[in-house]
Amino acid sequence: MTIVVEMVVTEMNDKLSICGKTDIGPIAGIWRSFDIKPVVGTKYDCELFLPYIDSDEITARQEPLSPSYTEIGIDGKVYFKGLCEAIEDDSFVVSFGSDWIECFEISGLKVKLYDSILFSIEKNEIDIYPLELIGEGY
Repeated sequence: MTIVVEMVVTEMNDKLSICGKTDIGPIAGIWRSFDIKPVVGTKYDCELFLPYIDSDEITARQEPLSPSYTEIGIDGKVYFKGLCEAIEDDSFVVSFGSDWIECFEISGLKVKLYDSILFSIEKNEIDIYPLELIGEGY
């Protein structure tokens, strides 16, 4: 996923957290690289690593094909909405825009193909691993 860094904050223990924007909306999380430093206004190719999410924290619902999005709430959580693109055995694949997919375990959740999948995660539980610097973001 491509992220344009909009804000960098030094947290406890010298961790860096960032807020940025993606093709589907804003994102926030912990920057996980010592080699690539986040610079405001710069675009990076990144991978997100999300914590395990219990099925009772995920909502799956049928709705007209609506776009994926992210939002940052005032409660410090990042809200995600994606589209179920595949179901295999005990897991399902969710796409968030054209450059990011995630796989989740079903474990009790009733999910159908093309359901909208909604969940939220505390921003300090989202790890952002930059793969490369792309350049100017704006």
